[in-house]
Amino acid sequence: PRAPRPRRVCVIVLGDLARSPRSVNHVMCLESQGIHVTVVCYLHSRLSPALVSLVEQGRVSICNLEGSYRSTPASSSRGKLAYFISAVTASISRLLAMTLSMARQPRIGLLLIQNPPCISTFA
Repeated sequence: PRAPRPRRVCVIVLGDLARSPRSVNHVMCLESQGIHVTVVCYLHSRLSPALVSLVEQGRVSICNLEGSYRSTPASSSRGKLAYFISAVTASISRLLAMTLSMARQPRIGLLLIQNPPCISTFA
């Protein structure tokens, strides 16, 4: 027997959604199958008109993590220990922001994580 298809999918994009065409394609394909998609991401650039239309129609929801973004200082500017502490703090802040964004959503049947190429594994 086939597993039931999820009715709600959460797509987490660890970067700017508009600069992640693969993630936008995933969202569009899932939505075309009648699945409500919630996207947890950063919005630094303008979205495509097709995606904006789906958001306006309520068929796709976007949770912008913009307020939780904190840049980490360059390692040479403050020393290695200061950089390490700042990087850990920023990572925890982003993790909490993503967790809270997902917790506010109705029950999610599937979680799809799109990681940037610099992260080799998400284990």
